[in-house]
Amino acid sequence: MPEKDLTNGAVDITFTHALSLLNIKIEFGTDFNTTTPLAANPINNINIGGSINKGFADLSADPITVAVDATCAPVLIEPELGEFTAAANNDAHAIANYSAILIPQTITEGFRVEFEINGKIYVWRAPENVTATLEAGKKHLLTLTVGKDFVKAGSIQASPWVEGTGATLETE
Repeated sequence: MPEKDLTNGAVDITFTHALSLLNIKIEFGTDFNTTTPLAANPINNINIGGSINKGFADLSADPITVAVDATCAPVLIEPELGEFTAAANNDAHAIANYSAILIPQTITEGFRVEFEINGKIYVWRAPENVTATLEAGKKHLLTLTVGKDFVKAGSIQASPWVEGTGATLETE
């Protein structure tokens, strides 16, 4: 009965994340601070490789589950640009953040991040013996460091994708 299910006069609705969030933090080496600190993000054409972007949702499951369509081939997925932090001085590191919401899946081969800086292509590939497991309801942070001639991974971490702050919603 609606009158009895109210919390402080409002309907309480709980959401869970059925998908997986991949955050990518790219730290620029000081070699990008040639004569002045890096003030703008130089990255173009960034993509995440190895992920399947089609799947099925089981709406009868509690909680709802989403699984990839194993008949589909992996594709390149363009992440969204997040915050860019400029280098404060020539000895500091600029940081670019990206994120993508992906279908939960295990990527056994081909997991990579590729991007372009000033016409040069940079590719970070997960080592062959590393499996990327993107879990539902989790946010994953992949930290990369890029220099003029290299890109390397610092770490990949998973943590709960917790409730964030959002707009106040009203019900009638």
